[in-house]
Amino acid sequence: MRTSPTRGRVSANSLVGRWWTSRKALVMRILASAEAFGYGPASKLVTICSELNRHHAAVDFKGADVAFDFAKGNAAEFHSTERLDRMTDLATVPPHSYDGAISVMDPFLTLWAAFHEIPCIYVDSLYWFWTWPVESEAALQKKAAELLSLDTVGEALAALADVSMHDAQYVAHHLATESCVQRSATGARRGLMSGHTGADYVDAIVDTSRRRPTEPDIWLATTSGLLNPLVSPELAVSWVHSVFLLLVEAMAEAGEDTPVIVAGNPEILVLAGTDAPGRLVIKPLDHAGILSAMNSAIGCLSPPGLTTMLEATAYGAPLILLPEQHYGHFANYDLMSQQGASTRFPQALVGTRIEVDHTSDMLAKTEALILGLAGHRTQRSPLWRDLVEAVAEGVTSIRADRAARASAQASVIRRAVGGFAGTVQVVDRALAVFGNSGAGTTPG
Repeated sequence: MRTSPTRGRVSANSLVGRWWTSRKALVMRILASAEAFGYGPASKLVTICSELNRHHAAVDFKGADVAFDFAKGNAAEFHSTERLDRMTDLATVPPHSYDGAISVMDPFLTLWAAFHEIPCIYVDSLYWFWTWPVESEAALQKKAAELLSLDTVGEALAALADVSMHDAQYVAHHLATESCVQRSATGARRGLMSGHTGADYVDAIVDTSRRRPTEPDIWLATTSGLLNPLVSPELAVSWVHSVFLLLVEAMAEAGEDTPVIVAGNPEILVLAGTDAPGRLVIKPLDHAGILSAMNSAIGCLSPPGLTTMLEATAYGAPLILLPEQHYGHFANYDLMSQQGASTRFPQALVGTRIEVDHTSDMLAKTEALILGLAGHRTQRSPLWRDLVEAVAEGVTSIRADRAARASAQASVIRRAVGGFAGTVQVVDRALAVFGNSGAGTTPG
């Protein structure tokens, strides 16, 4: 039977105690991670940590794969960054020095924190998306309790690795001290999960610090993080090749000769080849660079990843939606369509043009989507021509009245997510929760 961790204290009456207490007021030590599913979760974490820095917090990032790559590229926002081969390696992290944990959609950190009785804020931008039938909740809550009853945190993390993606999200919400749930077009239709009342709806989590008055002079195309459990490097490269050609043909059809900055995962852009055709300029950018480019963009061309849709809206860059990268992207568009996205966003989605595969195999659906797009590209099929024309028409419409297009899209997004104050709202909750935990160590 495991025991509660010991939280060391020093006497406030001693000289050492008075020094320790004064330092505690200046520094809060936080362990953070993000789900390695593209750049979306990690970019939200970077935004949150940038705000935490203004409150004298020291945040250690520990994560794997593409989430670590993004954090490392934005290392200035963290006290330290460490790559983990797998999230189960959190078992080696000593808990005694942390006041709290912040997890953006990574269930492993939330379990680690709950096991060590450390308060944890769980941030989820896709709360509306997960499938948790009411009749399965009792079993999922039992699973969470079983994980905490294991003898070691290593055993618990290994057992969580066998839980499905959607069910692991439920477990994380159930174990978190509080959940900060990004608003969506569905509002609170799901309601709070049974037995868990610590969920707060927050606005969109977007870094608006690079917003400046400027004259737009580029097109920005982002291929996002691409890599995730559903998209292999080979599939990612195939998707990028399709999008390269789609951009070149569409820009030529629209008579557009302004450079197109193509940003995204550096690893995939290198594999795809840096000698991009036409007026494409391959330029991997960090978080700040992407937002600065967005601020200067005539328009932003991107797959319908929720994070990019929110960022582009906050920066006034009208969106043209590129083909989906995985099954979740069409769900994002479908959600926004309830608010009017289908009439406000120029789009070149595959899922609006062909019957979507409704099998339950997410990996198979994603592979079929990307390879199917490549087939249409090589065959120059009618669907491919339709995609090219859709992007060209979007470029033309933005050129004709950029301000009106941006305003129309902003109305869709704001109806879905509220405003863009989510970062401050999350940090306020974290400071309130962690301020009562009292680990109180200073960074080394």
